[in-house]
Order: sequence, then structure tokens, then C-alpha cells
Amino acid sequence: MRVVVDTNIVFSAILNSNGLIGELLFNSEDQFEFYSTEFILDELAKYKTKLQSLTKMSEEKINVSIHQVLKNIDLISSEAISKADWNRAYELASVTLHSWPLPSE
Repeated sequence: MRVVVDTNIVFSAILNSNGLIGELLFNSEDQFEFYSTEFILDELAKYKTKLQSLTKMSEEKINVSIHQVLKNIDLISSEAISKADWNRAYELASVTLHSWPLPSE
């Protein structure tokens, strides 16, 4: 199965590699193919200091963690995605978000 991974998923795996998301990214390559756009690299660079602060990891260790997560994700250039595919992804995401039930009070 192909799975699109966003920055929040990668952050979660780095912050808690033993959690469910970390387990999936690190130990299920025989079941899933993970994909993301190269934009994720910009986001990781932008928030690396914050990740270091939250994890108390050295720069070297955070770099290793990032590498470990990214080696299981195929990165695709945003430019390689057609406008029609971007529009379809937007439609699917909109339908998904609008179909979630509202929390009861």
C-alpha cells in the first residue's frame, strides 16, 4: 500500500520513535511504500532546532534520527506532480476533513 507522509508524521516519528507512527515508519517497509514531497526537507531544516530542544538530542543525533526516518520515505519533487493531481489531492483532503464527525459536547 502507498502512504503519503506529511511533516507532522515525520516529526512524530522523530519525537517518539517507539510510538505507533515510529514503528510504522521504521518497521513496515514490507507492507507500505511511504512517499512525501521534497518540501519536507525544508520543513525539517526550519524546525530542526525545535526538534532538538524537544528531544534534548545533540545536533548529530537529531541528524541521524532525521536520516533514519527519511531513508524509508521516497521523496518526490513537487514539480513532478501535475496540476490535475494537486487538484485531486486537494479534493480528497477536503472531502476527508468535511466527513469527520464533530466532537460531541
